[in-house]
Amino acid sequence: MANALLRGNTGLQAFTDEKVKDPEIKKLMGKISVLLDNSITALDSKVELETNSGKIFSSYSDIFKEIPALEIKQEKIKAKFFDLSEPVLGAEKAHKLLNLVSDIENISNLNCFPEYV
Repeated sequence: MANALLRGNTGLQAFTDEKVKDPEIKKLMGKISVLLDNSITALDSKVELETNSGKIFSSYSDIFKEIPALEIKQEKIKAKFFDLSEPVLGAEKAHKLLNLVSDIENISNLNCFPEYV
């Protein structure tokens, strides 16, 4: 949560030792509490923020009511794919693999995939 608030990044790269141990992140982590609320479902969330002056801001999110447009979902999936695959495969292979998978219905021979395993 702290990393998302400070940097907007919640992908795999947000959880490196360096980022998790960042003093700014650790300071904000000390101010965050996560509580289970059995009255809401697993994909819903409620966030409350209390300012230093005691003012409370609250928001509720229902992921099923806030489904983004297909183009936005596709871009998020691509970003997640690169976040997970580039550190392992490198940028060039990750891009080639995404192109292969994106066009999989036109591939007649899957022998092109072993180089990525």
